[in-house]
Amino acid sequence: MLCLTLKPGECVVMSNGCYAYLNHVRQGQARLSFSVPDDVRVLRGKLLDPSLVEAVKNQTATPEMIKIAFAEADEKRNSKRNHPV
Repeated sequence: MLCLTLKPGECVVMSNGCYAYLNHVRQGQARLSFSVPDDVRVLRGKLLDPSLVEAVKNQTATPEMIKIAFAEADEKRNSKRNHPV
């Protein structure tokens, strides 16, 4: 896994054209912007099963595991939309 230190205004560019931009850091929180193709999904780790997030960090998550986790997150989101509190 690549780990970088960025200053506000700096970005990381990947060979597939995706990039992540560090907007600013305030009170211990970083604001990031991502540019990815329309067919690439991006979710916060806290919306996924913690065991999957750990597997991603450990580089042991398979594409199938990630696909299933994103489908589960979609189901959860859709059920909230159909049953507002």
